[in-house]
Amino acid sequence: MQRAGMAATGALFGCLCLVGLLGCSTDEFRLQSTDEDKADKSAQVRTVGSVTSVWGVQPVRVYGVGVVHGLRSGGGNTKPGPLRQQALRMLKEMGCTDPVAFLAQPDVAVVRVSALVPPAVQKGDRLEVEVEVDPSQPLQSLRGAILLPCELSEYADRAQLTGGARPSGDLKGRTLVRAEGPVLVGLGDLNDRNRERRGRIWEGGKSLIDRNFGVILNRDNKDARLAKLVADRINERFYGPYRGAMRGMAEAKNDTLITLRIPYQYKNNWPRYLRVVRQIPLRESQGQRTSYALQLGEELLDPVKAVPAALKLEALGIEGVPLLKRGLEHRSPLVRFVSAEALAYLGEPAGAEPLAELIEADPRLRAYGLAALASLDEAVCHIQLRRLLHSDSAETRYGAFRALRILDDRDPAIPGLAVNDFFLHQAAPESKPMVHLSTTRRAEVVLFGSGIRLQPPFALEAGPDFLVTAREGEEVCRIARLSTHAEPVKEECSLELHEVLRRLGALGAGYADVFPMLLKAHQAGCLSCRVVVDAVPQAPSVYALVNQAALDGFEVDVEEDADNAVDLGMTPNLFHQQNRRGSSPAKEGAGSEAKGHP
Repeated sequence: MQRAGMAATGALFGCLCLVGLLGCSTDEFRLQSTDEDKADKSAQVRTVGSVTSVWGVQPVRVYGVGVVHGLRSGGGNTKPGPLRQQALRMLKEMGCTDPVAFLAQPDVAVVRVSALVPPAVQKGDRLEVEVEVDPSQPLQSLRGAILLPCELSEYADRAQLTGGARPSGDLKGRTLVRAEGPVLVGLGDLNDRNRERRGRIWEGGKSLIDRNFGVILNRDNKDARLAKLVADRINERFYGPYRGAMRGMAEAKNDTLITLRIPYQYKNNWPRYLRVVRQIPLRESQGQRTSYALQLGEELLDPVKAVPAALKLEALGIEGVPLLKRGLEHRSPLVRFVSAEALAYLGEPAGAEPLAELIEADPRLRAYGLAALASLDEAVCHIQLRRLLHSDSAETRYGAFRALRILDDRDPAIPGLAVNDFFLHQAAPESKPMVHLSTTRRAEVVLFGSGIRLQPPFALEAGPDFLVTAREGEEVCRIARLSTHAEPVKEECSLELHEVLRRLGALGAGYADVFPMLLKAHQAGCLSCRVVVDAVPQAPSVYALVNQAALDGFEVDVEEDADNAVDLGMTPNLFHQQNRRGSSPAKEGAGSEAKGHP
């Protein structure tokens, strides 16, 4: 009986580990099976997607219990319960000789810690960590908190894994992340009463695993030879540096599973990589391949078939380039866009200028177009992204900034400096002024344009320790540090926002201080330009695209042809907001831009 119980437990953990390694398929990732079946039948070409399914496209949420110290609002009064018991155990394992006394200190508290382990993460990659006060605990603020090292693990419901054979309850799986660092609080909606009880640590987590994608052979196709064939075909198309050598991106693990790594050019848009992988032909003679390519070239010029045709030509590799270049001359914006996008991922700069033009012409294309420009490190891409920094659209401007920073974070068009715990950038000085704030990825303030000033009169609090004031008609402001943790200081400063933020940072103000100050200045009309938060390009739904006439006026039947015509895929991970808790009231223009108005 005991041996049987151990075997059952082992099976459960095996299932859990597989889920943790691969995640599970999701409706958010559209596989276009209907589209593939139609095209494959007409062209007599069997593809990777016709015999496989994709796994590992969902992020995995991991959890743990942590201990923070350095609290400014007081701790040391964690209530008894499971969280405290886990914290005591953790402290003892860390070598603490008296965990009870440590938790009783006035600046120490027990917290809940979590993180999302995204698809394609590699061992050692840094992740964003969320820290939260348990609802049962009295602690009111995490300001000043520093998280001690802790481990985050995946969990599953015991009843779900056993099909109801065992009672419901948390079953702990592998430890996937190690987290630690200073906690940043005060981001998000100023009206959220719990905003001080939640915080995050940008890049505070370290992945302990590789989470490669998996391609799973369908039930009727399980065969070791077919698995090897799939891996070989993928490797013929995609290869790159891996652990000191040039290797293919696929590896057949058994008769069912082929793991996938991501090539460099797709690292900021893994959804597209998976879509292209599914279009790779499995077996064909040279004559069949030539005929197939020519057929795809004709389909590319038909707006109703252009999206899948461009993906399939991209899957063929270099031989698809001449056919895709023909698409750049087509009268349909959709044909021109999908041709330019595919060319960018094939390393061809010919598509860069059309991409930039179409991004400005149709906001629905910008998430895909900006990610494509960021995939190609060519001079023309830098030039076009710098031009897009001047756009009237907040999402286009910030999207171009992020894409440009991915290509080269030292690009002279986006100079920046580290100010205490956040980055301060100035971009496109000749453009219309705008301030952008981020609540995900990293702490940064981006000042677009020039001459951004605070406008007196005002009295602005920057967190609990700083006050920035100016009277009507004054040309300078006063910055006061009034803190019980540091010596009081009073300074005068110009009204230029860049200088105010730089001086605040020098006095010890962090992102958690300047973020709410800028939102309050915006709300009070004390800034010379607008402030936007998380103006990150997002992909519209396929039905939104269809309802707006398939980008360029072609009639499309939603039920029959929606996938073929306008399913451009998920939001590229360059812009995916997986930890976002909701829009800030300062995010302006998002609704109108989503409807097609820049």
